[in-house]
Amino acid sequence: LYVLPTHSENFGVGVAEALAAGVPVLTTQGAPWAVLEAAGCGWWTPVSADALAAALAEATALPAAARAAMGARARAYAEA
Repeated sequence: LYVLPTHSENFGVGVAEALAAGVPVLTTQGAPWAVLEAAGCGWWTPVSADALAAALAEATALPAAARAAMGARARAYAEA
């Protein structure tokens, strides 16, 4: 899981790199990555500590196989 909490990010190249590496991503809505949820490869949360904590709890509660499947979708998205 790659986590990028940010108030303002024009692209977030680290997100793209994590996707290409097959890693699910959690970032805040300060980064332009709404597609994470639509593509099933991560979380895009409001910019708040509570929202970030809730998404982290959800992400870490997933079984390893579910996170691996998200990672595979992340890599496929990056390759596309």
